[in-house]
Amino acid sequence: MKNIIAGIIIGLVAGYLGPLITGYSAAIAIPEAFRALLSDGGAVLWEVFVVHLIGYGLIVFTLIFLASRLIKLHPWATAAIAIIACEATLYFFHTSEYTLHIPHIIALVFCALLSASFSRKSANISPAV
Repeated sequence: MKNIIAGIIIGLVAGYLGPLITGYSAAIAIPEAFRALLSDGGAVLWEVFVVHLIGYGLIVFTLIFLASRLIKLHPWATAAIAIIACEATLYFFHTSEYTLHIPHIIALVFCALLSASFSRKSANISPAV
C-alpha cells in the first residue's frame, strides 16, 4: 500500500513540476558543434537526453531513489506506479496533442528504471521480492 501511495505522489509531483522545468530546459540551444550531428531526425536525441532528461528524468530519478531508500519501498513497484501516475497527471491536467510525447516517455521510463535499479542494488533487495 505504501508503494502505491508513494508512486502516486511521485507521479503527481513529476507531472506538475515536469512541464515547468521542461519549459526552461527547452530553451537550451543545440551547440553549433552538435548541429551537424543532430540533423535529419537526430534532434530527437537532444530532446530526450537534454530537454526531457532535465525536466522529468531528474525529478523522477531523485524521488524514486529517495522513497525506495528512506521509506524502504519496493523500487520496481514504486517506479511503475510513478510512471503511470505521471502520465495520467499529464493527460488530465496538460491535455494537448503532445501528451504522449515519445521523447518524454523514453526519458521518464529510463530514469525511473535506472533509479529503481540503483536503489535495489544499494539496498540489496532481490528481484523476486
